[in-house]
Amino acid sequence: MGQAKLRKAEINMIKGRNTVRHITKHSWFNTIVDQNVLELEGSNTHAIPNMPGHRDFLQLQYNLVGRYVWFTKQRHAKCAGAASELYFEFDQDEMKFEHWPDVVASLSGKARLLAEGLNIAAKSTGDDPDQWYVSRTPVSLDKCLNKTRFPEMRKQAEMIDRNFQQRMRELERQGLLRVYEVEA
Repeated sequence: MGQAKLRKAEINMIKGRNTVRHITKHSWFNTIVDQNVLELEGSNTHAIPNMPGHRDFLQLQYNLVGRYVWFTKQRHAKCAGAASELYFEFDQDEMKFEHWPDVVASLSGKARLLAEGLNIAAKSTGDDPDQWYVSRTPVSLDKCLNKTRFPEMRKQAEMIDRNFQQRMRELERQGLLRVYEVEA
C-alpha cells in the first residue's frame, strides 16, 4: 500500500476518536521511535539544559508532583517548546490516561501549589492544562494511531534539527550564544 493510501487509512481510523497527543521536540523524535516507547519525563537527563538551578527545580518538581508522560488534546504544546508537527497520537478512550486537573486536585500542600504554578505558566504560553492527560508509566508506541507518518515525520525532525544546529553555530560565531557542555 502506498504512502498516500496509508495516510488516508490513518485519517479515517482517527476520525471520530477521542484522541490525545504527546508532542515532542525534534531532537527526541527519532530516539522515541527507535525505542518504541514514551519514557517518563526526566528519563533523558543528558538532554536537560545545564542552566543554573534548572535541574534542581526539575528534581523538586518530580519529587513533589511526580513524573509523567504528558498528552494534550490541543494541537500544540508551547510550554514544552515542542514541534507541533512531531507527535504521537493515541485513543484516550482506549488508553485511559489520567486527566491532569484530576491529578492536580489530588495533590496537597507544596505539591499542589507547584502544580498550579505550572498550570499558570502553561496558560501564559497559550496552552490549556484542562486539555492535558498524563500517564504515570512509560507508554509503548504499539497503540499509537499515527505510526504510518513516522518515516515522513522522521525526515522532518532531521531537517528541523539540521536547521537548528546551523542556526546555533551561526549565533555562536557571531558571539550571541555561548554553548556549554551538558553533563551526562
